[in-house]
Amino acid sequence: MTIILNMDRLRLITVSLLFFMSVSSLCAFENSEIKARLVSFEKGLAARDINLTMEPFEKGVVWQGLETYPYVKENATELFDYYKSIRLHRRYLRFSKLEQRISTVADYQVEAETEQGKLVNFNTSFIFLWEKRENLWQIIAINPIVMTPVESTFEDDLKKVGLSAGTQKDNSRHLSPVADTSVYADFDNNNDRTNWGKENILVAGWSSDGKEKRIYLKFDLSGVKAKKVDKAILKLYHNRTGGSDDIDLGIHRVSGLWIESPGDHKLPTEISWSGQPSFDPDPAVEFNPGLDANRWIVVDITTLVNRWLSGEPNNGLVIKAEGNLDKMPESQYGFYSREYVQADKHPILILSGLPDFKSK
Repeated sequence: MTIILNMDRLRLITVSLLFFMSVSSLCAFENSEIKARLVSFEKGLAARDINLTMEPFEKGVVWQGLETYPYVKENATELFDYYKSIRLHRRYLRFSKLEQRISTVADYQVEAETEQGKLVNFNTSFIFLWEKRENLWQIIAINPIVMTPVESTFEDDLKKVGLSAGTQKDNSRHLSPVADTSVYADFDNNNDRTNWGKENILVAGWSSDGKEKRIYLKFDLSGVKAKKVDKAILKLYHNRTGGSDDIDLGIHRVSGLWIESPGDHKLPTEISWSGQPSFDPDPAVEFNPGLDANRWIVVDITTLVNRWLSGEPNNGLVIKAEGNLDKMPESQYGFYSREYVQADKHPILILSGLPDFKSK
């Protein structure tokens, strides 16, 4: 496995840094202090310790319109969700002196193991921008890195570890669902006509008593002024798997109208198992959340989102079990809904490649 660095962006960042540099040798103290703090960052990644990873970063900085500390912390945590082990081998370190700042470029050879047990090797580079804060050099920005294996697909990983230290904008948008719910094929207890839109958990799969559950999600794209996006990533926080992980889930385009639930009054389009809308029989994409819980599941639904942006009606998507379920063991996958108390674990759709979008 090899990490692909966004080379065009990296070159722009590097050129921007070089343009403003007045290169001079650093004093031994600065060199030693920054190296020690880099070691802290490296040890934090290797130990999957978010506090140690973030210790060299300044907490209160807004850079290029974003607060860098929470941005980097969130994405470093996503790395820990994906890799069960990360081993860094620094090969080269370059220092450059700016007027009030220092930039460093560190090249690494990385050995890692994914949560699925796949051993990978790749090369990558980090560009850090340092600034003196309260007599201590701290990181105020780090370049974006895309961890996509050369031999695999985008779904295998998409993790931005930081924020551009140059003049690049984060041309992405994070959308929360405007509706989400589960439906349940429990005819014995009349649950097939029950609306589950206010539940904290979304469930899709096949239960031990032979009853299926599906998830419906809808995102409002009316504010996206584009005919297409480069990537559309659906993120679901996986809170549990019931039974095995033998069943894959498929994401299908919904063609019929539905609503989550407006309240206590039953409406004709209020969704339930027996009141489901129509949807495409063929999945746009399939995925398997696995057995490991308490982590983000990342699925590339770019093709589906671009169909909506090109003018097809956007009635959302349904996530359902695939295959001949009658012959399958129990496989139920639970994810937090938009009603869950922790907002940072709600479903989210990340759109990237929006040239007119500016971070706020």
